[in-house]
Amino acid sequence: MKVVICGRLKPCSKVIHRPGVCYCVVLSVVRKMSEAKVHVSVEQRIIIKFLTKEGCKPSEICSRLKRQYGEKTLSNVSAYKWSSAFKKEGKQ
Repeated sequence: MKVVICGRLKPCSKVIHRPGVCYCVVLSVVRKMSEAKVHVSVEQRIIIKFLTKEGCKPSEICSRLKRQYGEKTLSNVSAYKWSSAFKKEGKQ
């Protein structure tokens, strides 16, 4: 394969599945995505959504968040509201 996306001078031998898509490029994109910082409240909403879909009760979700985030935990009211919103979203 002579298409080189990764910037190497030699043809890249690490082309994956599609012609012209180099493994080096994919890895660098994944690394950049994993280095991105997510705000704590967004992180917690993602967790609330996941646990709600798993069938956890809001009270259990709140206690689990408090164990992990301590003082940075969303308020119980916020956690209940998000859980309720995600539950309604799942029923539609």
